[in-house]
Amino acid sequence: MAGSLWRQKIASTSAEQLTDGPGYDYQPDWSPDGRFIVYASSGGSDRAVAAESSSGRTQQLTHGGAVNVEPRWSPDGRRVVYVSTAYHRHFHLLSPRCARNS
Repeated sequence: MAGSLWRQKIASTSAEQLTDGPGYDYQPDWSPDGRFIVYASSGGSDRAVAAESSSGRTQQLTHGGAVNVEPRWSPDGRRVVYVSTAYHRHFHLLSPRCARNS
């Protein structure tokens, strides 16, 4: 949807726009409790971002210009894991500390 994330119920004909930033948002994953969504967003360099679904407030989880993609929630919803080139410019799995767990 032109770089924005949208949500639509299966039986509905209307959709709700979830993101509308300057980058291209993709690879979304809902937290197990359904309150948060984590996604990759490209704006210069790729970064993983978590957004609270009810308010739309976003928190950038990665910094520094590395390529950060494929963010996923852990089954218990306490951590996010993503693929990043932040360590020696090769792809590794990383997990930042989320503000909702602080």
